[in-house]
Amino acid sequence: MKFDITRRMEVVDQAITAEVNAFHRAILRNYRRHAHLEVCGMWEQILSPELTCLDPHYKIHNGEKVVIADGLTAVSQVYKRMSDSNSTVIYHTDEHIMVSDEGFMSEYVSHRFWKGADLARVAGEKLDDLESHYIVSQTLITFFTYNKDAILTGEYVYHGADRRVRLCPPDEVISLDECRARLLPLIESVEAIRFHRSEPAVAA
Repeated sequence: MKFDITRRMEVVDQAITAEVNAFHRAILRNYRRHAHLEVCGMWEQILSPELTCLDPHYKIHNGEKVVIADGLTAVSQVYKRMSDSNSTVIYHTDEHIMVSDEGFMSEYVSHRFWKGADLARVAGEKLDDLESHYIVSQTLITFFTYNKDAILTGEYVYHGADRRVRLCPPDEVISLDECRARLLPLIESVEAIRFHRSEPAVAA
């Protein structure tokens, strides 16, 4: 059954609706905008000063490899490699999240769409059919840190050992164009999500 890409942030959507702490709600809304832009391949907008600080720190644990990116230039390369792999369309299942003054943490199963040729080229996967699409599923734990203005300062990403690859039937494929058509109308403006320190931390 084809996944409804508009539901990829369903757990976060519910948390935003229920959250009474203005600072925590701003973190969640920043994260949601960030996540939607990422899967739409529009990473340049993630690195705008309205969403991300000028000196972000990323640390990505992927099996035996750890990727560290310090500063906007290095972080830009992380996103550019992802975009160049033509694999930005991802949806989440089995998600659990927490938000606090320290930031946002989540555990979920990531389901990422790949064209066979790109998966073989980028990940070295041995595949019989390079023209078909595949879904790579894997548990991820992520921790996003934010400053006092609810602006992203860093990402820490941990990939689980349960990575699995399956051939994706054509009727399950979600293209980048479809992802953009369905998600971009849902993205709030930066003005709408901007956090104002004058807001009470907890709603009355």
